[in-house]
Amino acid sequence: MAPFPSTLRDTVWVRRAHGAVWGVLWVLGMLFSPTLPARAAIISFDARNAALQRGDVVVLPLRLDTEGACVNAVEVVVRYDRNLLTAVDVGRGRSILSLWPEVPKIDKGEGVVRFSGGIPGGYCGGNSNGPDAPNILADIAFLVQGAVQEPQEARVSIDFTRVYAHDGRGTLLPTTARSSVLTVAPYLARPARDEWLARVRQDTVAPELFSIVLNNDPAVADGRYYIAFSTTDKQSGIDHYEVREVGAARGVLPIGKKGAARWEVAASPYVLKDQSLRSVIEVKAVDKAGNARVVRYQPPAAQTRAPYRRIPLWGWGIALVGGAALVALWWRVRQRRLAGSAARAAVRGQGVASDVDAGDARRTAE
Repeated sequence: MAPFPSTLRDTVWVRRAHGAVWGVLWVLGMLFSPTLPARAAIISFDARNAALQRGDVVVLPLRLDTEGACVNAVEVVVRYDRNLLTAVDVGRGRSILSLWPEVPKIDKGEGVVRFSGGIPGGYCGGNSNGPDAPNILADIAFLVQGAVQEPQEARVSIDFTRVYAHDGRGTLLPTTARSSVLTVAPYLARPARDEWLARVRQDTVAPELFSIVLNNDPAVADGRYYIAFSTTDKQSGIDHYEVREVGAARGVLPIGKKGAARWEVAASPYVLKDQSLRSVIEVKAVDKAGNARVVRYQPPAAQTRAPYRRIPLWGWGIALVGGAALVALWWRVRQRRLAGSAARAAVRGQGVASDVDAGDARRTAE
């Protein structure tokens, strides 16, 4: 089984973008990393000694101990006991990884969590037993769902991992993977606890400010324009991104009920629907607590063009009624003018007839 299957990579241009990310990490390693002897790396979960019960949600930090080596990329597959646990979320807010060729994905059918990430400039930190130690790869939240009659052990193991040295050659470091064992009890005299929800509720800060990069490349997306974007959230982590293009002609973009361009859930890189670049591009980053950060980008063509506004139905109604009233007024004025002209012509005709009659009378008298 391939360790990192992904539907996104079924398209050529996304595979090329994925390869470009790893290429950037390799170049940075060549330029800025010292030559160090290969050392072993340790990937492990924090130990949990307290018993859990059905309904509990526990957060397990996954940590990287480089043992003094410098690394710049990691691939991980975590497997868990599907009979007793189910993965519900993966937090990236505290992760040392900042580039994500493959964002964390949960496969509940297989009982697997997989991701891959990179660290531009490398990471040379060590290990620490503190809960806030800066060596976390991801926080994985598990729901205890199995009902047991007696205490049982639920194992969370690291099924596959690769750690790449920051040496410019992509050297694979020897890696030791340490599993975690959780104890699930039949019943505990306390309500169920949700550590993940408690953490998310504490997040009141929007994601970090970020930039939108516009690009087109014949090798990517058939040469169409696309945007790239990425940011971090140091509390609960990024949940998703949304994109909308404001100002394009009707028929190009999805339109909301009130005539505004509609937000669509998207991922980077994102191929623009308006390839004329007449639209203002907006990207919204939403963290797991619902806090959002919106960034706008105006392509050069959009900066010289007034934004398009779709006229609502009531606007068209007012325009039609107003137009009909103007036509009726014009018609009434025109009819009055025609009637006045006819009356004046009749009066002039009567005056001419009277003058003719008077002249005939004078000639007869003479």
